[in-house]
Amino acid sequence: MKFESYIMAELLHRLEQRGVGLQSRALGIATALSRDQFADALDATKQLVVMLETVVLTHATLRGHIRGDGMGELGDSLEEVGLRARGLVIDTQLARLEVAFRDGLVRARTLPWFVGAVESIDDLTALVRARLQGIHALWSAYRKDHPQPRAMSTTDREAMCRIMARVAQRALQDLGSEPELAHFLRHALAASGLPEIQMASRQLADALSVPVDDAACRRLESSLRHAHAATNANAADVTGARTDGPPTDHERRPG
Repeated sequence: MKFESYIMAELLHRLEQRGVGLQSRALGIATALSRDQFADALDATKQLVVMLETVVLTHATLRGHIRGDGMGELGDSLEEVGLRARGLVIDTQLARLEVAFRDGLVRARTLPWFVGAVESIDDLTALVRARLQGIHALWSAYRKDHPQPRAMSTTDREAMCRIMARVAQRALQDLGSEPELAHFLRHALAASGLPEIQMASRQLADALSVPVDDAACRRLESSLRHAHAATNANAADVTGARTDGPPTDHERRPG
């Protein structure tokens, strides 16, 4: 893969930040409009357009490099793009490590890097790939190209896909804390005398540690709930005013 993994990791981080920012900005526009603050709404809209252009460009760049990951048609959600891009980076770096460890001297020198049930680089890469497959299984069952679960609406399925994608993102971060992998990475990241292994391990660690802004997501979800409640209250007020107002022509007309 010619596309450098550290660039992909940076794009993923940017996409994660922009994704939350977009929704927050859109909510701000809606709030400003509801209060007749049109100048503020216009300014926020201009900022939203700039952010959207960045997201579209980043999204397209990532999509162009993930089509060959063997997981089928790529969906449109930022969560799916992020997960599959991170998975591709991880798999690519595992392959680099497997090649680097073909050297017998390297294998002999790095024996202390492997602990527990992991006794070699093959054991380690098999462990990580198995965990990665399980993480993808958390959300992929709810994709639109999979059979829809019975008694689940399309809206519910889309919501579940996003929720489980968030769970999967957190699980990817937690993967870096697996004892066998964490032990290996501590040694590999300090191995300046083995630059290929050190670089592959650095990019592997970066892909695992792409931050998930849970606090921002919780703030956004809370704001959306409040906005939804306010919208319902306004609609009730309008309905009540219409009911309490003067009778319409239809109401005046004898039955």
